[in-house]
Amino acid sequence: MQQVIFLLLPDLEILDLAGPLQVLHEANGYGSDFHIRLCAATRTLTTTERLLLGELQPLDEVASGDLVIIPGVPFASLTKVDRATVNWVKRAYENGARLCSICTGAFVLGQAGLLDGRQCTTHWSRIEQLQRRFPRAKVVTNRLFVEDGPITTSAGMTAGIDLTLSIVERQYGPRQAAAVAREMVVYIRRDGSHKQDSVYLDYRSHLNPGIHRVQDILSSQPERRQTLRDLV
Repeated sequence: MQQVIFLLLPDLEILDLAGPLQVLHEANGYGSDFHIRLCAATRTLTTTERLLLGELQPLDEVASGDLVIIPGVPFASLTKVDRATVNWVKRAYENGARLCSICTGAFVLGQAGLLDGRQCTTHWSRIEQLQRRFPRAKVVTNRLFVEDGPITTSAGMTAGIDLTLSIVERQYGPRQAAAVAREMVVYIRRDGSHKQDSVYLDYRSHLNPGIHRVQDILSSQPERRQTLRDLV
């Protein structure tokens, strides 16, 4: 049995929690043995989407072989992470646990001193802040997730699903991970080397919405491409 502890922080982003949690729940339905605990410094907390979570378990000691997953929070909410929680993360590492962060959860690992000398990543919009705040970290850009020893960090939100599927694959094999991905209707399983972008958003950085409408026409009505080309 693998004990998995989700460390829930104030104002957590619900998808950062729900995605990995659903992966492990589905994996248990296919014969995996993940013992999941939802833990926090307080009995209740509210997500950034205003969902109230209750009956959370306390931050008990973590043993060797346990897995700790830290979902992200809005960047401004990192100031709400108290020192006792950061110290708990550090003790978990010292006790031999593996630690994974989703999105800004990487900053908590950094506060615990666990990113020094390690490759790591976070959401694309916070890469520069992560490097500035923790200059000894080897921050990797444009990666979905990065594993360096017992520490794994990922980009934001849906990247947590990719990361957790990789955990299932490592422990139970690719067939198990594929079954979970299929059950969750994950369009394509991405490994950590994939970039933090989407083929559906390529070249969509224009400020003029008219250009986006033309792009939509080109994608959905290829027969009109010649007509549009004649107008240029």
